[in-house]
Amino acid sequence: MRSLLKSKLFYLSLLLLLALGILVTQSSRVSSFFATNPMNKFQINNNLQFTESEDILKAINSSDNEDKGYFKFNTKNLVDTLKKYSWIDFILVNKVWPQTVNIRLVEYKPYAIWTDGLKVGYITDKGKLFFSPKQQEVNSELENKNTTMQSLDLNTDKIQEGIPILISNEYYIQTALNYWYQIKDDLENSNLQIKEIRVDSSDAWQILLSNGILLNLDSIDINASIRRFLLAAEQIKVPQGYLVSYVDLRYNNGVSIKFIPEGQAKTSLISSLIPGKGGENLYNANFTSEPVKGDYKDDLN
Repeated sequence: MRSLLKSKLFYLSLLLLLALGILVTQSSRVSSFFATNPMNKFQINNNLQFTESEDILKAINSSDNEDKGYFKFNTKNLVDTLKKYSWIDFILVNKVWPQTVNIRLVEYKPYAIWTDGLKVGYITDKGKLFFSPKQQEVNSELENKNTTMQSLDLNTDKIQEGIPILISNEYYIQTALNYWYQIKDDLENSNLQIKEIRVDSSDAWQILLSNGILLNLDSIDINASIRRFLLAAEQIKVPQGYLVSYVDLRYNNGVSIKFIPEGQAKTSLISSLIPGKGGENLYNANFTSEPVKGDYKDDLN
């Protein structure tokens, strides 16, 4: 009886050793497969505005994942590398057996274009500043002084027509955005849109409207400035043959207005990137016109 039991244990042990050998062999083959067959399929969501496939491949190579198999491909390294792309808001990376990497990205959405004259970027509706790949190229050219602000196309990504522009240093971004939200509805209710907000180092605030009129604002009370402008817009009569160049609202009571001859406005090519100057032909359909009596002289500087 004991002899029979020992015989059974011997054969059972032999079968276990055989099974273990097969398992080790197969495991070695699987490991060899993953070691010699790199992750070569990448699935990326296609609702992206700025990210190109070249950006993903660059991130994979930079994260030390080039030609890595399933077990050695480091998703954390890839996520950390993708986080360096300032236009990316959210990242999710996972591996799928045997050779696929799933990458899900969410990009920041531009609310306005921002520039300080030295670099160009976008700001989100929350005031987050970020830079697209094309903007980074432009900024590199600006840094190397291969281009100038006067010749610069701010909307290099062609993201949308008429996207607003903020000209300021970074310090003013959130403050300008807060004012933007406070005043844009009042302007839009009067069929006026903000084209640019400009803030210089002396805390001088200006708004360029989409119809070409420049508003010089009271930096102490921006909202009161806009209210005075809207009130004046209902009452002002523009002299025949003239257009409104700018409206100065830096007064406790009242406003002052600079008019420009219509012919001069048609022939003037003034860059909207230069703070203090108008941006387009200064037509204003919301202001009525009547003949001016006597000689008109512009005494405003």
